[in-house]
Amino acid sequence: MDEPRPGRLLLKPSCALKVAVVGNRRFAGESDDEPNDAAERMKAQAALACSAVWQVVVESMRSALERNVRTLHADHGRLKDFFSDERPALTVLSSLAAGADQIGAQTALGAGRGDGGVSVLLEAVLPFPQEDYPGLPGKLRPEFRLDEAEALAQLAGRARQVVRLDGRYDDEDGRRHAYEQAREMVMQHADLLVAVYDPKAAGARAGTLETVTMALSKFLLPVVVVLTAEHEARVAVYTSLEDRATTGDEEWERACLLADDRWRTELRRRIGDTLSLPYQLPVTDEPPYERDRREVSLSEAVERLRLMYGQTPLHRVCRDPFLTRIFAVAWQTVLALGAACSGRYGFSEHTPRPGSASEAITLQPYAAYYARASVLSDSYMRTYRGAFVMSFALAGLAVTAAVTLMMVSLLTSGDPPLVAILSLGGLKIGIIVALLALQRSGRRGRYQEHAADFRYLAELLRPMQWLAPVATTVPFVPLPAHSALLDPRRGWTRWLFRAIARATPFVALPAVSDGEASPRHVNLDATVARTAVERAASEWLQGQRRYHYDNAVKMHAIDDGLERLAQILLWIVLACAGVALLLEGLHRLHTLAIVLGTCAAALPAFIAALGGIMFQSEAKRLRLRSEAMHLDLVQQQNKLRARIAAIRDTEGCVAWEDAKRLSELSKVTIGEAGDWKVLYQTHAVHAG
Repeated sequence: MDEPRPGRLLLKPSCALKVAVVGNRRFAGESDDEPNDAAERMKAQAALACSAVWQVVVESMRSALERNVRTLHADHGRLKDFFSDERPALTVLSSLAAGADQIGAQTALGAGRGDGGVSVLLEAVLPFPQEDYPGLPGKLRPEFRLDEAEALAQLAGRARQVVRLDGRYDDEDGRRHAYEQAREMVMQHADLLVAVYDPKAAGARAGTLETVTMALSKFLLPVVVVLTAEHEARVAVYTSLEDRATTGDEEWERACLLADDRWRTELRRRIGDTLSLPYQLPVTDEPPYERDRREVSLSEAVERLRLMYGQTPLHRVCRDPFLTRIFAVAWQTVLALGAACSGRYGFSEHTPRPGSASEAITLQPYAAYYARASVLSDSYMRTYRGAFVMSFALAGLAVTAAVTLMMVSLLTSGDPPLVAILSLGGLKIGIIVALLALQRSGRRGRYQEHAADFRYLAELLRPMQWLAPVATTVPFVPLPAHSALLDPRRGWTRWLFRAIARATPFVALPAVSDGEASPRHVNLDATVARTAVERAASEWLQGQRRYHYDNAVKMHAIDDGLERLAQILLWIVLACAGVALLLEGLHRLHTLAIVLGTCAAALPAFIAALGGIMFQSEAKRLRLRSEAMHLDLVQQQNKLRARIAAIRDTEGCVAWEDAKRLSELSKVTIGEAGDWKVLYQTHAVHAG
């Protein structure tokens, strides 16, 4: 694989942060027809407070990048070293509704003009087609006055991307559902929510107060609330539902004045936490063993990120061409032996072989990272598998060398030739040295952990080929409590995936003829939904089915074939021992009896080696898991195909629902990869 070269462009994500903005559409009892003076004063206060919030966000991004990444034993540079040289980007996510949405977007873009170190971008999610949001000229919807419609058009023109959903405006339930969908899409991509509202105003379904509650409880987002009054605005930072007051009056009293530094300190901390590497931030009052584990985890995260970026080379054992060839041959030999000795496999006979589907993805920027992670995973897994196969095989050879020397001693009446002693004894010692070297290399290189880490990252990136075109992303996948310490969501893989996704617009598409992979205007309607579901069924799930079918066949060959081979060898041992005993009892063919006895003594070592290979490879468990995955993917594929038939062009609000369906589907493959990661973190190469 490619190794770092001077002048080579490193594969690093750009530093980005996505902040969603929501808030009241109307203030101080103003009507849809015209504002009142009190409402205008409240909006002015909201704009003043929002400007202060954006200033802190921008400053916090810059200061976070200057943080040192350091453990007690090593200095890993600064946080900005783990991002590309592009300017950091603050992306504001908004539906550009009248009132607070537009205030938040306008003040953010204003903050971007005044700061030379951070780019401020705007991405908009509009819940309806243009004829309903804001409406056609002369036929504006009641939610927008003329100046507000013009502001929406102006902001949309400046946005990096505008996504329109296919909401139904004509009935109240459909309209509310569309607003809920837009809100959900925005929060799914956000790292932080800014909510602007009057704490004394009554809440409504799909309104700002409900959005704040959802952000804290469902999406686990920190929330900056800008509370407005006619002559003042106050700010508070919430990280959980317990932070919120139960009444509007109490919320107002507990919030900080705009000049108060407490909310600024808390906001800086939250942004720093979001951008920092996993395990980088110390935990208050943590015991020494937790600190040591965190520092080891941080060092491992730095090491593997630099491997991904191409800053450091693979372990020398993984890139040595001679050893690589040996390890590949060792694993292929195991597969060939298993296939030659295995019996009929009912699963493959009764399950149609899936058609071919490409394992590669082409959607940038995910494809570049996916290709790199896959190559690294394959390199480390090849080394790990080859190393433990060689370890068990060499152990069998060491026993054979020792027993053969005993045989020569018996055949020469206790006076073996010097050449036999030196060659067989030297062979045994050399094998033992090689075994210890393999074990030491495996423990230091931790090949299986590297392989599982990079494979988990690849499986996070792969679904984006089908999710990014419909503006969704992969969800968090919970693991059982007993795997909490090995939870891959806490590690560098999730951090890097989020960094890549933050720098990418809502919708990314395979590059079209003009090279544009992220179109400025996207309509998520039934046609887009149907295309997305069709591609997911025919490409994504088909490819996964193919992989698990082939893997189940391979693992069956190892599990069943090596077990059968071990039984064959055991029968040979029994035959050799029996014939040797018979010859000794008859006092005939003494030499042949010794040779057969030697075989009976040496072959059990290879039987044990076969058992070790079956255990270390987890062949049975992986076979059962791939069988279950294949069958589940067949059901999921059938559900998607049924969904394709159900989508109609006349339906509204279908695109985002299908996007969420595909996002939930990604849990199946990511969960399987997470289980694989946890499994292999507990393995190591042993000395036979």
